[in-house]
Amino acid sequence: MTVSDDGAPATPHPRHELDELLAHAVRFSVVAALSGLERAEFSLVRDTVQVSD
Repeated sequence: MTVSDDGAPATPHPRHELDELLAHAVRFSVVAALSGLERAEFSLVRDTVQVSD
C-alpha cells in the first residue's frame, strides 16, 4: 500500500467503491449467503441471515 505525505493511504479502500445497495449489513449478508449458489429458496436465505419477511 502506498501512503501520502500525511500518512493517509494514497488510494481509497475498495469498499468505498461498493454500491450503496450493498453497503447495508443485511444486504451484504444476503449476497454472502448466495455466493457460490445457483439457486436458493427464499426461506433458506431468510433463516441463514436471521431476518423476518
